[in-house]
Order: sequence, then structure tokens, then C-alpha cells
Amino acid sequence: MQYISHYSSPLGRILLAADKEGITGLWFENQKYYAYKLDEDHEEREIPVFEEAKRWLSVYFSGREPDFMPPLNLIGTEFQKNVWEILRQIPYGQTMTYGEIARKIAEKKGVAHMSAQAVGSAVGHNPISILVPCHRVVGTNGSLTGYAGGIEKKQKLLSLENVPIEHFFVPKKQKYTFARGTLADLPQVYAIIDERIHWMDEVGIEQWNVTDYWDCYPESYYEKAVHDGNLYVLKEAGGDRVSGVAVLYESDERWAKQQGPAAYYVHHLATRIGEKGTGKAMLSFCEKQAVADRKEYLRLDCAIDNPKINAYYDKLRYDYAGTCVDGKYAGNLREKKIR
Repeated sequence: MQYISHYSSPLGRILLAADKEGITGLWFENQKYYAYKLDEDHEEREIPVFEEAKRWLSVYFSGREPDFMPPLNLIGTEFQKNVWEILRQIPYGQTMTYGEIARKIAEKKGVAHMSAQAVGSAVGHNPISILVPCHRVVGTNGSLTGYAGGIEKKQKLLSLENVPIEHFFVPKKQKYTFARGTLADLPQVYAIIDERIHWMDEVGIEQWNVTDYWDCYPESYYEKAVHDGNLYVLKEAGGDRVSGVAVLYESDERWAKQQGPAAYYVHHLATRIGEKGTGKAMLSFCEKQAVADRKEYLRLDCAIDNPKINAYYDKLRYDYAGTCVDGKYAGNLREKKIR
């Protein structure tokens, strides 16, 4: 038998559900998945667990972290329960990305990879909002997405916990999407890079075209980048056409003398020729990815003898940080502080 009660919060009316084991549901009125899986045969009655839950909510909405937790009874699949248990471990005032949760699930299951999309679905179906803090989960690129109660409530809950939400953004309808690449994306990735190599020959830039690129970075290199989750692609929104590619690493031998603070190092950044704005969009998404993963810098290198690309990075505030040499290639090291 399930019981229900209501609570008036600063963010709107809340429906609570419980059984003899504990709280089974907490939903903002009219939210997505409202009263999901609430038994049709339920009764509105004040029971002790509701009193405890409402006391918890009153402490929480006063801007303080409660030091107690009412008993919960999470009802779902084994996978959903595993995800929800990770949500319960996210500390007050902190966030975690869908990708981080996916990695934790993969480690627990002893597998190489777990779908962030599957994690997102489980997070979205969390039946006990706030108490199981799904509002603390953010997109890998720093976007505030996936909260059944609505983005505005998610922002207010994070602000209540003093989370610096200026580090995140509310996604708008965009021309492009940015995500980890898949094996299915690789033929387009190879074509984009080939196109750029020929372009470098045409304009007289010595970089990938003078380093035996495909011998150094064969298809197996990119397959491993996909497997390790380091390859990212820029796609036209709503489609499968790849417009840009980049590989993000957490270390780089070219920066051995300047490793320092946590950073992402951009490699193999390439976009389709003739698509204006894709390079800037790709870098913007890389920066947001780095912020979401708590990096302080985004770092890259570019050809010394290409004044146009150096001026481009100057304009985007990537500061000069030294030089590097790799065979025939000589490059300028550039970095941007993003946090």
C-alpha cells in the first residue's frame, strides 16, 4: 500500500509518496514523469516518514545541508538503482557529469564502456527528486540538461546549494551538437583530415602534410581514441554529418615543461573546409567540456610559420606558452585559462 502527502516548497507544490519501507516518490507538481509508477490504489494519509521528509525539505530549502535522511525505498531496475545510488553519493553543493556516472557504472560492472545516454535515461526517471539529487548531474559539456522538474528549478536548486552555476549553461537550439565520437563516425573523420592535409599542401602550411600523418596516426589510433572516449565530433544538429573532430588528452609530451595545472590538450583539431564558424564552435565546445571535467586550461599547438592561425588563436585568447618541435614540424604552444 502506498500513501501520499503534499508539501509546499519555495519552488512549487510537491507530491510525496511512501510505503511501509520509506519514501518511494517525490515530484514537483506537473513535472515530467509526475507520479510515475505511483500505485493506483493509494491513500492520502500523514504517516511518520512524511513528517521526517518534510522536516528534511524545510532544512534544505532554508539553505542548509540536512544532517539526516528519511528512509527511502527506490523502486526500479537493477541498472536504475545502481545509477540512483551514485546520485545519492554526490555531495551537497557539488556536481557530477553523466559521463562520470557512466564510468563508475562501467567500473562496477567490469566493462570497458557504459552508455551515457542510458545513464541519462535512468537519471531522468529518478522517482525521488531532491532527496536523491539528480539535479546535481550536468552534461559533460557543462550544459544543464535532463532534469524532469525543469531547467529553471534545476538552476535554483544548484544555486541554493551555492554551486557556481556560471560555469554551466542552459542549452539553446544550436546549429551543432558535440559528443564523443563512435566507430560509425570514423569514415567521415578520416575524410575531413585527408581534406585538411591536401589543403595544407595547397596553401603551403607544413604540419600534417610533412609528418607522414597516416603512418603516425593510422586508423587503429582513432579506433583506440573512440574506445578510450577521447575522440569528439561536431555534428549538424539532428543529423549524422560530422563537421569537425578533435582528440582531447589529459597529458601531452610537447608540454612536458609546462604540465602544471589540470588541462585538456587538443590534438587533431580539424573541420570541413568552407564551413565558416565550425573551428570556433569546436573550440567553444572543447572549452565547455574542459570546464565540465574541472580542468583549468585548454591547451593546443599550431604551426609557427602560419601567421594567420596564430593571429586566430590570439583573437580567441589562447596565450603563447612556448614552442615545440616534432620532426619537421615546429609549433607554438598556446593555452587558455578557462576556470
